[in-house]
Formats: sequence, C-alpha cells, structure tokens
Amino acid sequence: MKESLLDKFMSRKGLYTAFWVFAIFMVSAIIYFTATLQKEVPPIPHQVVSEAGDVLYTYDDVVEGKGYFQEFDLMDWGTLQGMGAYMGPDLTTDFFHKRAEYLYDFYANKMYGKLDKDLTDIERGGVKERVKQAFHKETTLNAQKVVYSSASANAYKANMDYLIDLLVNGDKERAFPGGVIRPEEAEKNAAFVDWSQLVVSSHRPGTERNWSNNGPPEPLVDQGNSWTNN
Repeated sequence: MKESLLDKFMSRKGLYTAFWVFAIFMVSAIIYFTATLQKEVPPIPHQVVSEAGDVLYTYDDVVEGKGYFQEFDLMDWGTLQGMGAYMGPDLTTDFFHKRAEYLYDFYANKMYGKLDKDLTDIERGGVKERVKQAFHKETTLNAQKVVYSSASANAYKANMDYLIDLLVNGDKERAFPGGVIRPEEAEKNAAFVDWSQLVVSSHRPGTERNWSNNGPPEPLVDQGNSWTNN
C-alpha cells in the first residue's frame, strides 16, 4: 500500500525534519527581528546644544533624569509618550505642544511682526510650514549631537522652567503635592522629558515618520497616525 503524504509527515523521520525546519525558521526570525530592533530604538544624544554652542543637556543628564523619573514614581502620576497613569499630564506631549506654540509665536513675529493669535489664516499657514521645517528638517535625533535653533533652545528652557515649577511646587488639583523633588532633580527630569519629546517630534533619517511612528498627534505640525506609518 502506497504511503500517503500525511503518513510520511507523521513518521519519525518526517516529524524530525519538520522540527528542525521550524526551529531554524524561528531562530532566523529572532535574529532578524533583533537586528532590526536595534535600528528602531531611538538614540540618546551625547549632547543637545543650541546653535550658539551652549550645552542644554547631555546623555548623562537624560539617564540621570530617567532615574529620578523612576525614583519619584512619576509614571504612576502622569504619562510619558502616552504610557502611565492619568491624574497628571502627558509630559512628552506637554513639551512637544509647548515647543510648537513657542515656535509659532517666534516665527509669527519674525515673519509678520505679530503674535500667532493675530495672524490671518494665510499667514498662519506660512508659519506652520516654517515650524514644521524646524521640527522635521532642522532638528535630527541622533547619537552624537542634536542642535537646536535659538528659538527651540529657548523653548526648551521655557519647558524646563515649567516642569521645575510643576514638580517642585506641585499641582494639588491633580493630586501632586510637591515639596518632594528638588529643583536640580527636576532639571534632570526636564532633560529626560525633552529627549522623549525629540523621540515623538523628529523624523527618523531618510523617512517621513518619527521614532514613535507619528504618534502622538499634534495638529500644529500636521502630525497624526495613518495606515502609511507602518
């Protein structure tokens, strides 16, 4: 009687062969995705500087800020890149949005001598394109050095002052009492949060998507998720 294909597969030799084919496939897939993942992890820059050469923060500041973020359990109060609890703000999107607002006012004044709120729709369209350029063309997240324009550097300093005040003095309406984190610790937290802002706001080299696949949405720079982000 002729042996069927199923009988051949269920034989000792067939099962042994199937096992090794499957094992080799899985190991190859793990190696491939591990190698690919290394390219998908956002880098922490050695330095973030202004175009004038002032050092705003360093790799060590980001790492130290992450340590304080974990030490003070801020993820159980607010969120970072959308992950965490929801009594406090999403600090990543706070920094992203406030930087965008700062740049709108800066370029509105530079281009038209007005504040953003006083622009016409046509003027605001021009300012939006200039701000998008500042985020996506002029600022590149890499492992060596991130260079902020003078406007983005000042936006970071304003964001840092905002976060220091929030963490040191607290926000009782959102169940954060303050009086626990010292200003120098909050300053390191600001470096960590600003790095997370760079992750969600700057494009990966050679692509039109950021390091978090165009999330979170930010209408001020026409950022949002779509099926083309994968």
